[in-house]
Amino acid sequence: MASKVVYARGRKPAAPAKNARNRIAPMTEDQFQDRVMKTAKAYGWMVVHFRKAMRQSGKYSTPVQGDNGSPDLLLARNGVVLWAELKSDTGRLSPEQTEWRDAIGDGCWRLWRPRDWDTLVLPELAGGRVRAVVS
Repeated sequence: MASKVVYARGRKPAAPAKNARNRIAPMTEDQFQDRVMKTAKAYGWMVVHFRKAMRQSGKYSTPVQGDNGSPDLLLARNGVVLWAELKSDTGRLSPEQTEWRDAIGDGCWRLWRPRDWDTLVLPELAGGRVRAVVS
């Protein structure tokens, strides 16, 4: 007998967008972040992201004190805390983001990309421990 999957708050994560050739369409970092956050919430994770805002000067800043380069998302569920840096499939870490990665360590730091959805991101959000590849 097959087991039934039960999602937190009764919500099933959204399926990836498909293009005309039935392949997964490329995603921007913002689209990917939205997908990760919605899926994490569906699986019962608490999630926080600090958005950049435009100041009166016209420059963007994040109204939080501290070191530059902090990961995009902080996720927590059942005593597990993850810091996730989200990149497009071709995006690279800045030197500041690399410092954060090294300071946090492999235990709870993740680099997630759209191409890793099925192999890293979704399995970990769903509950299985999958080690992220650092690149």
